[in-house]
Amino acid sequence: DGLYSVHFMMPSIWTMETLPAPVDDRVSLQQVPERYVVVAGFTGPKEMASIDAAERRIDALVASNGYHPTGSFTLAGYSAPNVPDPQKKWEVHLEVAAPE
Repeated sequence: DGLYSVHFMMPSIWTMETLPAPVDDRVSLQQVPERYVVVAGFTGPKEMASIDAAERRIDALVASNGYHPTGSFTLAGYSAPNVPDPQKKWEVHLEVAAPE
């Protein structure tokens, strides 16, 4: 259907009341609950080898720190479309349970 969602993480100095209002009616702001996420980043093209390597780094961190995953891996990109592939910034995220 051509729809997708884009997520932004805002610094804690912003609140729902102080964020600028969207100028497009198709855009909405939603506050999501705080969560804990283990993250591994990489630079370069979006290739499965790089994504798999980041997932393995996260798996090792989760295992060595006793974290408990609560979801599946997600990929986040941070570069504008005109940034050359070798310079693009990516992160693989894995949500985990809050530390005890």
